[in-house]
Amino acid sequence: DESHPVVLEGVFRYAFELLLKVVHSGGPVSIWPLQEWVLVLDLSYHWDFPAAYELAVRKLTHAAMDPVDKVVLAYKYDIKPWLKPALNELANRSKSMALNDVGKVGLDIVLKMTAVRESL
Repeated sequence: DESHPVVLEGVFRYAFELLLKVVHSGGPVSIWPLQEWVLVLDLSYHWDFPAAYELAVRKLTHAAMDPVDKVVLAYKYDIKPWLKPALNELANRSKSMALNDVGKVGLDIVLKMTAVRESL
């Protein structure tokens, strides 16, 4: 209640409301933008809501997403089926990774990607 609120540190109200909609929907969830599914993915992963997590992964799997972002999400949220295709896409694309991409994925992954690109 208002006089005894439950405070969820570091959680945006909007993200929590999205997770509640998924958990309590009982039916198909409306079509949401990519970023909203990422919010559901984040909370469902950290709070161990497997059904919501799997739904978010399914919704995001076929979304038009930059392979760098897909690699980041795959590592962060343990989405193994995304990792190899996204890394292959990065290795086979003609343009090099931009500096902000390196910051997103980390130097370790960039060095591995460089080795794969050189072997091709």
